[in-house]
Amino acid sequence: MPGQRLTRRGSGAARQACVSIDDLSPDTCVSTDPSAEVVANIAQVDLWKAIDHELRNDTERLVVRLSFAAGLSPREIRALHPDQFPDIAEVYRLKRNLIETLAPQSGHQRPAD
Repeated sequence: MPGQRLTRRGSGAARQACVSIDDLSPDTCVSTDPSAEVVANIAQVDLWKAIDHELRNDTERLVVRLSFAAGLSPREIRALHPDQFPDIAEVYRLKRNLIETLAPQSGHQRPAD
């Protein structure tokens, strides 16, 4: 229907943006199953809780959030937080150690579905 609008929630409760359906590209995904979105959100929260449980300190949390959630490079992380990282090599070292810590261990078996 021309002129029909979809409402997207912003990060603030009072902030909403309207997008005309006519302006959406054909490959835009509009969920037809709200329960799938709820399950995906719960899974995401559970994943971040599990990751957070494995982290030892705020510096590791910062590297994980900025690397994997925000998609920043070690150079960008160092530039944003020079007080926490003496050089880029330290960010790379932490990130490499975190990946090894968080990677599934070959000796552990995954639960059956």
